[in-house]
Amino acid sequence: MLNALENTADQVNNAEPIAAHPEKIRDQIDENAAIIDDVKKREDAFNAVKKSAAEVIDKAPNKNDPAVRDIKQKLDRLNSLWDQIQKATKTRGKNLDEALVLAEKFWEQLQAVLEKLDELQETLKSQDPPAVEPKAIQKQQDVLKEIKKDIEKTKPEVIQCRQAGQNLMKIVGDQDKPEIKKNIEDLDSAWDNITALFAKREENLIDAMEKAMEFHDTLQVRKRFLCLVLVELT
Repeated sequence: MLNALENTADQVNNAEPIAAHPEKIRDQIDENAAIIDDVKKREDAFNAVKKSAAEVIDKAPNKNDPAVRDIKQKLDRLNSLWDQIQKATKTRGKNLDEALVLAEKFWEQLQAVLEKLDELQETLKSQDPPAVEPKAIQKQQDVLKEIKKDIEKTKPEVIQCRQAGQNLMKIVGDQDKPEIKKNIEDLDSAWDNITALFAKREENLIDAMEKAMEFHDTLQVRKRFLCLVLVELT
């Protein structure tokens, strides 16, 4: 029993770090549950060994006999291992359940947000060049305002996804942290690209509107001047 529990304790203590992907975490949950089930099956035998040891100690005429002390030490070790395994598997199970929730949330949010950012990027890139007429430019600015609303709706999702990734990084093993970090960086890069494209489009339309209005005003002045000349001529 002592050897069996020591082997189980080693298995628990040397369990692989918590993974970052849901499917792998589910495997780890199953592995931890299998250990818990295996230990549970040993409970009757464990209690029987404890009872036998206690009876030997109680019936021993000399409590200081080396053999009795050896049994006491092994019994203490047995109880310690049992408690250690129970605590470790419970803690790991809790951590794995928490990691699964965080992993499912992060990867689902990441995919959804990146798809939205891709759509916004394509929408911004597919806009026609700034028009020449003020009315046409105004229509383009109205379209950009609607795009801005979509960007603003997406911003909280980007923030939530980034936070979910950071929370997941706190609980997974070191081997998976770089992957999560890289995905968060890719998310930030995609967001920065969207805001940059929007700012550039907005700037171009403002510039086009100023030039169009300047041209329009100049044209109106010339028309009024020509009208005055024609009046004078007539």
